[in-house]
Amino acid sequence: MNLFMLNSEKENLQILERYNTIVELFDGMNCSLRLLALSKKSPTFQNISAQVEVLTQRKFSYRHLAKIKYLLPEAIQTDKILVHDKKSLCMKPDMKIGLLFDVVEGHDEESDFIALRQVFASRLVDYFIKHPEACDIPQAILPGPFNHCKEAAFEDKACDNSMAVFCEPFNERSETIAPEPMFADHFKRISASCH
Repeated sequence: MNLFMLNSEKENLQILERYNTIVELFDGMNCSLRLLALSKKSPTFQNISAQVEVLTQRKFSYRHLAKIKYLLPEAIQTDKILVHDKKSLCMKPDMKIGLLFDVVEGHDEESDFIALRQVFASRLVDYFIKHPEACDIPQAILPGPFNHCKEAAFEDKACDNSMAVFCEPFNERSETIAPEPMFADHFKRISASCH
């Protein structure tokens, strides 16, 4: 074995150790998708993130998914869907996540999932070898309201604001509008009982 190969393998292992969190999250997502398929549950981001957090003891966010999708854009399928929220009885946006195995056709591994993990690890290493100055993985664009942007900066034009709650801006006029008499009496009784 030549010295270049040893140095290359050592460098690859160092990169994978340094970015172990994203590798663990990918493995957790991979495992979660298989578990959800076995239990015939929908592979939504909310279902996946809950399972990934249990499996890895780490929070799984849209930001993590966007980084994984950046490294494997042809293998991670994300679609915006609406799901019924049982607490609010309303429809809310969520994301359906799927894996496409076209990238690992004709592999020699036991399963497509193992082959996909190897492709992910090699893409991660390749990215940091090609971009040694980079300290983080860029984020792919996710559908609709799930693109990551600073939560406080809704005015950023690059982000989709459709998940923001649109409220009437606060002004003096909105303070002077009197509530309906029925509600006013109800609130007076509640505030009197609190004091």
